[in-house]
Amino acid sequence: MYKCPQCFFKFRKQDALFRCASIAQICAHSEDEIYHQFHDDERRLQGRVLGLQASSHNHFFNKTWNTLKDSFSCDACATVTHQRLCPQCHHNLPPVFFDSEMIALGFICQRAQELEAYVAYLKKVLEKTLAYDLQYVLRPELSSTKFDLYLEKSSFKAKKSFLNFNKRPDVLQVRFYPLTLGLSNPSVESFEGIFILCDKMNAAEGRPYVPESIQNLILSTQQDMSSGVVHARNRKISVPVALIYSCFENLTPLIPSSHPLFRQGDHGTGYNQEEGARISSEMLAFTGYWFGSNTLQLIKRYFLRYRLFCQSFSYPESQPFLAHSGWRIEDPFLWVLYCLGKIKGVSKKRG
Repeated sequence: MYKCPQCFFKFRKQDALFRCASIAQICAHSEDEIYHQFHDDERRLQGRVLGLQASSHNHFFNKTWNTLKDSFSCDACATVTHQRLCPQCHHNLPPVFFDSEMIALGFICQRAQELEAYVAYLKKVLEKTLAYDLQYVLRPELSSTKFDLYLEKSSFKAKKSFLNFNKRPDVLQVRFYPLTLGLSNPSVESFEGIFILCDKMNAAEGRPYVPESIQNLILSTQQDMSSGVVHARNRKISVPVALIYSCFENLTPLIPSSHPLFRQGDHGTGYNQEEGARISSEMLAFTGYWFGSNTLQLIKRYFLRYRLFCQSFSYPESQPFLAHSGWRIEDPFLWVLYCLGKIKGVSKKRG
């Protein structure tokens, strides 16, 4: 099963539709009402949607080679198209969609610029050495938005079989979704992980941003109690939730200089599980200090898998080679990949 990056609808490859690629002068374009129900852009006329009137098995299955077809001929103009569509919302699927696995990460923050900065810094860290250490290759040419990235396995051995003669390397399509504080967000079950960007300034100004974010997240899962996403016995959210403090500069007077937060993350070929657990445990104390014990109670009561992180987009400014790379930006991202089984956990004791 594949998941649409627009509406999160899950479907089989043979159920995906096609869109005619001809220009309007050759094959008349028409309004796609289903498309406009799910999209906000102003495109009115588009190529014809193909494959609606017959079963997907008859149209998209190649009986000669016993495989699914990757192209379709328009019944009006005979033009061959490779453009696939989500059968639910008619979203145009990217070319490598069926050769990749999508990881959808919800990102709760006050401003979309914060998410944009996070993804930009994360890409920089991956470009340097991190992606190589994890045995992945960053593929920036595949990204269609500023909120997504593609990682391709660098040590993949193609498997040959009678039905699969030329399998492409595995690709992870990671897409971040900015979520608002309202209740109109997609269900938690739509995501493989949730990031909550916390900021000490919000608490100082009397705005309980973190508790409100957590409360909205909890309320949005009430309808999912029987879906398996929320732990049935304890009624806890099982989706990994990373609470990220973006205020490392404010912690420097409060923690000893030997603390691992003062060092760059050392994850090797996976996620440094032992160091991450220590930082998360100690950050819980700051959570209670900044936001009150009620926030701690909400976290422990409703989250089955959670971890706290601390990062900075500018620290340490005194070191030019790090000033534009961010500080421990990658930690929550690697933890989620570890929870999903995409990378391994490592134990590296230092200091």
